[in-house]
Amino acid sequence: MLLKWKTNVTRFEKVMLIILAMLLFLFVSFFLLFLRAHQPMFVAKKQTIAIAKSIVGMQKIKKFYHFTRKNTYYSVEGLDTKNRKVYVIVPKSGSKVTIIEKNQGITEEKAISLVKNSTSKVLFNNIGIYDNKPVWEIVTKSDLKNYNYYLLDFKTGEYVKEMKNI
Repeated sequence: MLLKWKTNVTRFEKVMLIILAMLLFLFVSFFLLFLRAHQPMFVAKKQTIAIAKSIVGMQKIKKFYHFTRKNTYYSVEGLDTKNRKVYVIVPKSGSKVTIIEKNQGITEEKAISLVKNSTSKVLFNNIGIYDNKPVWEIVTKSDLKNYNYYLLDFKTGEYVKEMKNI
């Protein structure tokens, strides 16, 4: 003898449950896709921090940067074992790590102030190596929806490369 459960679920409730299940499935799918897409950056950040800790004994990591021009570089800002503020710049290949004391060049804020005007918004900024020199990369967007791209010499703040109204 089969038992039948009698339910009073209306057609509307069934449709709502199906829609809710589909939305939940889509949310989980997008979340997993997001994690998978960002996994290489998470791994690069973890490896860069490990390299910085092993080379300069970096303790407090303040910021992580990702710079790609001719080559890809991952950088971290933090304190070394002597409590000096330093940038550790690691090429994607992992060879020839560059260590720069923060006070040897212009600050991130100074670099931004050199390129930003009252009608532009800074989208992102990074530190990296370009033509064997440390540089600040700054990308801004103007009110006219134009993008501006700047590379500034880390030590002097001089323009290395500039592209406006892209």
